[in-house]
Amino acid sequence: MFLVFVQVFGQNVKKLQLDQSNSYLTYDAEHFTHNWTGTNEKPKGLLVLDENGTPKQIAVTAALTDFNSQNANRDAHALELLNALIHANVRFYSSSIVVDESEITFLGYIELAGKKVEKTISLRFETNADQVQIKGTFEVKLSDFDIPRPSFLLKKVKDEIQLKVLLNFK
Repeated sequence: MFLVFVQVFGQNVKKLQLDQSNSYLTYDAEHFTHNWTGTNEKPKGLLVLDENGTPKQIAVTAALTDFNSQNANRDAHALELLNALIHANVRFYSSSIVVDESEITFLGYIELAGKKVEKTISLRFETNADQVQIKGTFEVKLSDFDIPRPSFLLKKVKDEIQLKVLLNFK
């Protein structure tokens, strides 16, 4: 997040903080025996708007320990696979943003388990008064981050993970 502050210093911009009480990140994972969801209700972030109120940069981070799948053993094993003692957070930083009416497209990178992966993400976008809401779903692959997929009954979990975000900035 420090880089966002440095890059916009001195420019005529507005910085909105992520409202943690009204924001969350979730992941949906799948195995042939069952599906599950993990939720993080404590993400942190910053959205930088230009003088016209158009988003120019975003940075979002979330502690891996704050994801809860309602199964302590599964969560503990996930922290091991993600090497959370060394890489404690998942992060997203944008390099460019395109806004088209109610859709916002981010080009940037996701950092997870010590690996940065460039990603283009399109989400829904709403703004009113001094608030901006960004929401939607997108997919990532565990293999893109070199994360070993756990297996159960000799079958690995699905490589694709669905991520759902609800981010309210004010």
